[in-house]
Amino acid sequence: MEALKEFQSKRFVEVVPFDLAAAYECSLLDRAAINGSKDRKDGVDESWQKIKIDRQIVATAKTKRCGLMVSQDVSVAANCVRVNIDVMNIDDLPLPPPSSRLEPDSVATTNVDKTPSRQVLTSYLTLTPKTI
Repeated sequence: MEALKEFQSKRFVEVVPFDLAAAYECSLLDRAAINGSKDRKDGVDESWQKIKIDRQIVATAKTKRCGLMVSQDVSVAANCVRVNIDVMNIDDLPLPPPSSRLEPDSVATTNVDKTPSRQVLTSYLTLTPKTI
């Protein structure tokens, strides 16, 4: 429980509920999957519970006007594409210049762009040149 409190206290973390707007967006994702492939799983070879949660995550991000989702999950990425949220794999995130890199045990550098049209969260944890 202490770790959860610490996580929620970070300035770049916003814990939001799965509310009515997100439920509506999620229903649109479900309908698109059924209409697209006549299969509620939309051809994804995952458990139904995982698929539902992935859609809830993306629907919540959409209602919060997220512009970029960083995920290694194929199902999350596919749902982001369906609702016009850019997707990037964590391995594709650019590294900061060597002069601004941190020690491995230090806190990650965070850039948050909260402009009304785009909300992007990216975090970097890198090694100093002496440890590479």
